[in-house]
Amino acid sequence: MLTIYSIIQREHDLSTGDAVVKLHARGTYDMVSKKLVNLKIRSQLNQGLTYYVCLFKDEQSVIEMLKKDTIRKSKMYTKL
Repeated sequence: MLTIYSIIQREHDLSTGDAVVKLHARGTYDMVSKKLVNLKIRSQLNQGLTYYVCLFKDEQSVIEMLKKDTIRKSKMYTKL
């Protein structure tokens, strides 16, 4: 059975202070790993963007966790 991963994008709007969280991509390890390098560079250039990788089964709960103002470390996701 293939393991499906999700890449979640969290964008912090500097003008309003709100955090917008949405699914960026979903796929197998090979598909997701090709995007990781570009997304890491993109998040370094744009300080308002942050990307997280999680398992597909944990996707909805991770999105809810990332919508909060303060983010705590969790074993459910990995920050890029």
